[in-house]
Amino acid sequence: MKNILKSTIAVAAAALFSLSSFAKDNNPVAIQPLTPAKVTAISCGYQYSVTGNVGSPFNPSTFGNVYVTLGSGSASQGSSAGAQLIFTEHANAAVAANSGAQLRILTGVDICTVTASDWAGATSASGAVGEDVWYTYEDQVATPIPGVVMLVSNDGGATVWAFTLDSATAVEITPFPGLTIQGTVTINVNQL
Repeated sequence: MKNILKSTIAVAAAALFSLSSFAKDNNPVAIQPLTPAKVTAISCGYQYSVTGNVGSPFNPSTFGNVYVTLGSGSASQGSSAGAQLIFTEHANAAVAANSGAQLRILTGVDICTVTASDWAGATSASGAVGEDVWYTYEDQVATPIPGVVMLVSNDGGATVWAFTLDSATAVEITPFPGLTIQGTVTINVNQL
């Protein structure tokens, strides 16, 4: 209760301070924030953008699959034996392990602090992982869930790749009534 009261008083004081900070000529005075804005950068890997297939948002299966081989930067719409990942479903924003690979999930961690030894304790994922696992989807915006790091290996954990969702966007290709869209999923990647 004391914390709520303190927070309420702090908000009220900040509001009064903001209102009283206007100069007499009605030009607002610049007020510096109490804490600097947090900027997140990936300093331990690289970003990779996966361009999805054109499909109908009314029929997710029309998007097909995009096979991605981490480390080589290659992507293919056809099956790829060396690919670790399959981007599938709606706007190709869900991810699954390709045949011969395993996908695992860590939560509450930063990609730059994950090590190959985390593979053993990570939770196995079966099938495609997407909405409400590594992103939320509200008001037609996909927002990455902080602290979710996906791990993939196609050699039983000897070589492990960590990746997080940076963004998932879609553009309209064909307008309604035959609406089609194409997604782009950008991931942060780090070989452990």
